Amino acid sequence: NTLLRKNLIHSSSKRLIARQYSKPDQVRDRRTSNEELSPEVKYKNEISSYERGKRRLALMMEKDPETFSDKDIEEALAYLLPSNLFAKDARPMMKHPLELLPKVKAIQVDKDNRPISAGFYTGFPAFYDLIHEIGEREELLMSLTLGKAVDKLSDNLIQDINSNQSDQETEGSDSAMFKWLTFNQIKDLLQEEITERQYKYLIARLERLQQFPNSDHISGFIDQYRKVIEHRQTKVKIRPLNHAGIASSTGKRKSAVANIQIQEGAGNIQINDRNLIEYFPLILHREQVLYPLLVLNVTDAYDITCKVCGGGPSGQSGAIRLGIARALLSFNEGYKETLDEHGLLIRDPRIVERKKPGQKKARRKFAW
Repeated sequence: NTLLRKNLIHSSSKRLIARQYSKPDQVRDRRTSNEELSPEVKYKNEISSYERGKRRLALMMEKDPETFSDKDIEEALAYLLPSNLFAKDARPMMKHPLELLPKVKAIQVDKDNRPISAGFYTGFPAFYDLIHEIGEREELLMSLTLGKAVDKLSDNLIQDINSNQSDQETEGSDSAMFKWLTFNQIKDLLQEEITERQYKYLIARLERLQQFPNSDHISGFIDQYRKVIEHRQTKVKIRPLNHAGIASSTGKRKSAVANIQIQEGAGNIQINDRNLIEYFPLILHREQVLYPLLVLNVTDAYDITCKVCGGGPSGQSGAIRLGIARALLSFNEGYKETLDEHGLLIRDPRIVERKKPGQKKARRKFAW
């Protein structure tokens, strides 16, 4: 009996050990096999349901399902489910699953099916690998700033740094405006689902990286996560000077209209036959009128005569500012770039919000 009991315990322990070590291997093999599947196989059910819906939609519109294109789908949805929503993303749509479902980056494993990435077990390997790369470049820039020798640099990285520096010397030091990629664009770039908090942390680290004095050495790396905002110059019709050497222009703001006449002088400004200080008692409105002159540093170079009507002091000062900025272009077209950078050649589109019925004002409600 004792020998039989020992054999039973020994055999059962063997089965437990075999079951314990074989189950994770099966799960790992199943996981790796699923990760190696192509997107068409991985989203097989979604694609089949899309094809069924596409076929039914084609039959409802009395068209051939085989030649039913994406344009036909959009027209059918607009006809069957009309929507006047302003946001196009909120309107009914029907697209292929491979266009809508997230693209998951394939996990790189070695010959023993172990993940190569050090951040694999964090759940966000691409995100933490990027944070690690940013940290390496921060260490690099700090070492270059302090003048220390960097042992970790390879020859290829040194060549890349030198090429970036030479390219920037040839291009010139133009301060281009840029903005960081959006949350969805970063997710598509990393091919990974990250949180809003991780996105804000990533942008903070990138901003810290570009604040280094010698960050131009790694501009190629930073440019992957930002895009340049192209500055579009405002189209302004420049009127020539008249026979008396006077430039005239018109500016508008809200319901105010200002007719401006500028000639070379000593910096006198007359508004409706009154002095600037008398017409606008508040400094805020005076600054609005003088803003184009202060930007160009020509406050004592021109005499200005204004005839303005309509609106209040805020609208009139804005109209005068726009008219002065446009009239100054008649003397020197080189002023355009500076004035355009400060937004002085575009009419301010803001107006007073209208009163709503059933309310006391535009936003204010009656007391109840």
